[in-house]
Amino acid sequence: MPLREDIVEKLVDILGEENCSTRTAELYVYSFDGGIHRRKPDAVVRPKNTLQVQKIVELANQEKIPLVPRGAGTGLVGSAVPIMGGIVVDMQGMNQLHEIRVDGLYAVVEPGVVCDRFNEALKPHGFFIPGPASSEVATLGGMVALNASGGKALKYGATRDYVLGLTVVLPTGEVIEVGSRTPKNSGGFQFEKFFCGMEGTLGIITEIIMKIAPRPRGRAGCVAYFDELEKTGQCVANIIAHGLLPSQLEIMAATSIKAVNRATGMGLLECAGMLLIEVDGHPNVVGEEIELVGRICRESGAIQVDLTDDPNRIDELWKGRKQMIPSLSILQEDYATVMLADDMSVPIYNVPKALMAFEEISSQYDIHIPAYGHAGDGNLHTKVLMDPTNPDHWRQAEEAVPRIYDVVLSLGGTTTGEHGIGITKAPFLHKERAGAVKVMKTIKRALDPNNIMNPRKVMDWEEGFVTHLRYPFEIPEQKGELAPWFHETITCTQCGFCKGVCPGIQCTEGWDSVGPRGKVALAYGVVTGEIELDDSVAERFFQCVLCGDCLRRCPSGIRTPELVKAARAQLVDSGFAYDTHRSLVENILKTGNIYGDEAMETPATEGETVVFLGCQYGSRLNKTKKYVKIMDRLGLRAKLEGGLCCGYPMAVLGFKKALEGYKERFLKRFKPSEMVAFCPSCALFLHEEYGFPAKHVIQAMLEKIDSRSIEPAGKRVTYHDPCDLSRGLKMTEEPRELLQKLGYEVVEMAHNRQQSRCCGGGGGILTSDLKMSQDISAARIQEALDTGAEVLVTACPTCEQVLKKAASTVKGRKIAVKELSDLVWDALK
Repeated sequence: MPLREDIVEKLVDILGEENCSTRTAELYVYSFDGGIHRRKPDAVVRPKNTLQVQKIVELANQEKIPLVPRGAGTGLVGSAVPIMGGIVVDMQGMNQLHEIRVDGLYAVVEPGVVCDRFNEALKPHGFFIPGPASSEVATLGGMVALNASGGKALKYGATRDYVLGLTVVLPTGEVIEVGSRTPKNSGGFQFEKFFCGMEGTLGIITEIIMKIAPRPRGRAGCVAYFDELEKTGQCVANIIAHGLLPSQLEIMAATSIKAVNRATGMGLLECAGMLLIEVDGHPNVVGEEIELVGRICRESGAIQVDLTDDPNRIDELWKGRKQMIPSLSILQEDYATVMLADDMSVPIYNVPKALMAFEEISSQYDIHIPAYGHAGDGNLHTKVLMDPTNPDHWRQAEEAVPRIYDVVLSLGGTTTGEHGIGITKAPFLHKERAGAVKVMKTIKRALDPNNIMNPRKVMDWEEGFVTHLRYPFEIPEQKGELAPWFHETITCTQCGFCKGVCPGIQCTEGWDSVGPRGKVALAYGVVTGEIELDDSVAERFFQCVLCGDCLRRCPSGIRTPELVKAARAQLVDSGFAYDTHRSLVENILKTGNIYGDEAMETPATEGETVVFLGCQYGSRLNKTKKYVKIMDRLGLRAKLEGGLCCGYPMAVLGFKKALEGYKERFLKRFKPSEMVAFCPSCALFLHEEYGFPAKHVIQAMLEKIDSRSIEPAGKRVTYHDPCDLSRGLKMTEEPRELLQKLGYEVVEMAHNRQQSRCCGGGGGILTSDLKMSQDISAARIQEALDTGAEVLVTACPTCEQVLKKAASTVKGRKIAVKELSDLVWDALK
């Protein structure tokens, strides 16, 4: 039931219109987390401070409106699903790090701070905290609310072990501070620990005093392969029995190994089971301990043991492990990773028995239940691989999952080790701890008399777990441009790794609906018919720079840039095209260029190297003439071919039908042949859309530059990788090599090569959302300034123009922005 208009108005008064939404895009994206359940809220809000949170809670308590606190939305058990509707409180906007006191062994942070960013801030001081596998996206507030942990919990403990104090807004609106800044505290009830694992049912955390730990100086890794899963599990117990306490001790069964290999190409030995082991500490001790670990593995029956102290290799191994969930999702066609039987724990000595039991149960069904996890502390994981549109698979899951938990409890284990209870685990918690659940209910009623705070979760859930599903039981009718993307959208596990690389959501502190994960969710909603296209959905799909970094980062290989193009095509077909985009396309169809310039001319040339100009260089004759002179100096006589846009703008803006007709016109003008393009987007589009053997002009110049005698420039420059050149054409080293041959010292920005960030000019964003474009370009300029370089160089005309404008607005220290051709010409003239 929608919120009353006066309540929405009060929320806007508290937060401002920009931080309160009742739009389709937000309501749908915030209707689920990484688990299996879904229910739309009535509003989503983004507070920025404790006072705003307090006012929201007071209003909700007065009106008896459910409140659901949410961190990054990567939880796996439905904790952040607004199962009763109401208001989702997105805490990601409270992301300030207030204080680091290494002399006091603590830091003071807001709940929206992301774990990995916190550790980046601690690293220069020589400190860290252990995080979960989702540490690159998980927020500290979410970690506290779920008492999250990960592979390092065996040696370093869980989140609760790092919480010294909290500021909490209780369900009545009262603000309390619990705990202290001191390492020791025995003053009455330990409320700072009490609120760990509450999953938002008892209040909203607005500040955290986090204990910090010294970062170990040395580490080493071991990979051990086994031909029997039971031997793999027994080796875990053997290592612990030797008195060793590895910093990480992970187990992967056969199915999990295959999934990681398929998703990452790591080339792990595919066998019955493997262990990933890390030891850390003083460098003198680490070597001895890893040798002992290797010996124990061999004595336990390992068929192959690999030891390494190479930090890059260790990071690669753990990155593969962290990507386990989305990797499993693409193991078998039409199957997806479903978050069931997720993170139980058993006593360490019972790990072998649990693994064998899981494997036996899995063998009795068509669905797959692969095992992996933090075996060193007995925290095992399984996921269910199944076809979510198959009702029989859900029936099998509903039968198999309780059997998994029965085994766990019979072995002295517990329902959850690190992911919490939410909805999915509640029936099994009630079975395991019936008496404790009664006490939990009593405490809940005392602190939350109106039951507004994340109601019907944990202790209050009374239904089964296969309910309120976000998956349809049948494949939707095939209609619209997004229809072919249904299985890809259902494959997405909502892991959120893409959020950390998306320039839109990073630079604007945007809603989750802005990021790639949000766009995949919206596409899923449109395909299944759960939401209708409207202006809010259109805005989100057009707020994308199509940089492709989300695809690079996605372990499931979700092709979000192509999905966005399909969504835009469906929006255009449905009448949601932007007027600015229509005008641009009309210009192309009328004049052959985006500017509508009927008098655009191509300089006459008679060379043998065919050069495709495109719109940008057709309109910038001085740049074009400079390139022609450069090519001439290098012995490359150019034959300029202009007159028509390549069609790339129509493709990225969703004018698919117009493009199909235009392509016929284009192919009458140009025949497939070897071409050079000055523009990276043209080069990429000519190759991908038309099959032309096109290459970028940098490649042509690099082949000839050695024939010239060049005086070293002696300047320090940094290079911005255009998205279509780096991730599209896979050209990252050639521009740097050319700059070095010109005598420049190249210093790198924080995000470079395949991980480069967008300039702020891609995907039509300049005409879709100028503010977002400016935010992205300003962030890129700041990265360039941080290098200390005199010049920021790029090889794309759009990047040059956007970054040059952004650089001109920076106060204080300046940096020049130039296209690579300018530097080449300076060296050759």
